[in-house]
Amino acid sequence: MWGGLTDLSYCMLDGNAYSSSLPQDLVTLPHLGYLYASDSVLNGNLNFVASMPHISELWLDQNPTFSASIPSTIANAKTLASFSMTNGGLTGTIPSEIG
Repeated sequence: MWGGLTDLSYCMLDGNAYSSSLPQDLVTLPHLGYLYASDSVLNGNLNFVASMPHISELWLDQNPTFSASIPSTIANAKTLASFSMTNGGLTGTIPSEIG
């Protein structure tokens, strides 16, 4: 579904009830720099962040069903400048690779 949108740079999915993880073909889009999916009933983990080649802002607030830890591989997302997951069900500690 998302794979054909190779020039997409900004995507706002706030307020939708997906009850799933973010699709792999969305998070690996080559020019996606801004992804907002707050209050979307997301679940799964955050391992996909490392495979986002140009992500600058990733806001996943208000997704308490996410229930994930921040993977150390998030440090591989070199362009990530702003990450927010308020009330996102985060577990564990902040990896030493990023803080």
